[in-house]
Amino acid sequence: MAYRKILLKDLFFTGPKAVEAHLQLKPGLNVLYGASNTGKSFAIKTLDFLLGSSRPLPEIQERENYERAWLSMQMPQSGSITLMRALAGGALELHEGTATVVDDKKITVGISPLGMIIRAQRTFLSFCWMNLVLVHNLLQ
Repeated sequence: MAYRKILLKDLFFTGPKAVEAHLQLKPGLNVLYGASNTGKSFAIKTLDFLLGSSRPLPEIQERENYERAWLSMQMPQSGSITLMRALAGGALELHEGTATVVDDKKITVGISPLGMIIRAQRTFLSFCWMNLVLVHNLLQ
């Protein structure tokens, strides 16, 4: 079935000194709930960060051993992609396929990287998001 929406699927945090942290998202409405200071706001800020925000992530104790965040998505035309960004900031890496965790630390991503680095600049990032919807047609 072809989706006409962008679906967020999996959010991962990885680091050489940490067991991966994973938040699985389902199609439709996802509700994050829980006690105070358990990571709900941090997860939302990380989604914003991975989608191109230039605002840095908060320095919370729980993220100390993590270095990267990964977001797997289903795009309307191009299928599964995964975005990766260092928690310290910088460029986004775009990979074809869905991220999966191996050995609690290593992330493998689908078939191959698309070799695209997206700089977190609003005009260029908006251009890239617009093209991601059509990337499947461009690669064929």
